[in-house]
Amino acid sequence: MNINYRFACVVVLYNPEEDIKQQLKTYSECFKKLFLFDNSPKKAQWLESITEIENVCYIGNGENLGLSEAFNITFQKSYEEGFDFIATMDQDTVFEKEEILKMFKHISECEDDSVAIFATNFRKIYFGKNGPEYSKKIYPENDVIEERFHIQSGNFLKTSLMKNVFPLDNFFVSFVDFDMDYSAYIKGYKLLVYGDCLITQQIGEPIKASFLAKHGFTNMSVNRYYYLMRNNLYFGKKYKDYKEVRKRARYGRRIFALKILLSEKNKIAKIKMMKKGYKDYKNGVLGGMTE
Repeated sequence: MNINYRFACVVVLYNPEEDIKQQLKTYSECFKKLFLFDNSPKKAQWLESITEIENVCYIGNGENLGLSEAFNITFQKSYEEGFDFIATMDQDTVFEKEEILKMFKHISECEDDSVAIFATNFRKIYFGKNGPEYSKKIYPENDVIEERFHIQSGNFLKTSLMKNVFPLDNFFVSFVDFDMDYSAYIKGYKLLVYGDCLITQQIGEPIKASFLAKHGFTNMSVNRYYYLMRNNLYFGKKYKDYKEVRKRARYGRRIFALKILLSEKNKIAKIKMMKKGYKDYKNGVLGGMTE
């Protein structure tokens, strides 16, 4: 057991609302260092009170570099500064202090040196007429599960092992987490999910409570479908020798189409974006979408 681990955290921001201010303060209190990687075109004024905190490092110049580069830059900084772990968080994640400390304890008590990613359980949030509603927890509460994939928020990356995985390919957004997790897996590293550590996650735009929403049919932005299609194809090609990846990629493309047909707005625009994503995949384009 090692209780002397040094933990850093990165939160990737994009036009953040002030209601996440307390969550950022919680991170600054729990972690030795908090990286705020801001992909917004302009820094929000309310962030000044957070970035003045001694252990907060703000990174942003008005350019949207995407998730991949945000993680690449902050992972390298955390490794160079001697941190043992860096946690990757979305701006719309709720992670209570007691849950963070519980995760620190689990990591410190783990004796398996091949675990490169320690991950939390999570639930999704929906917005009904009577306020927020929550999905069931994705994993059983008292279990520790070895997984292949996990959402990018709530991951604690062991820098001494993940240095062999980074830098990540520039997927920009979508499949960044899957790419990272599977790359770690094929190098012989493990991903453990702790069922008793919980984050609450809003995935994509605010989701109204409905039958379709609670079964994964949500409304995403038009541009997001460009990245979903392009990066799905890249992901399948990169790991083409692994049957489970090929199967997951094919299934994903079917789900994208089904979501657009059943629950999405702007259906024609989103189908066009998927076509553009396919075209750019064929032309070897990665990074942010260009006109």
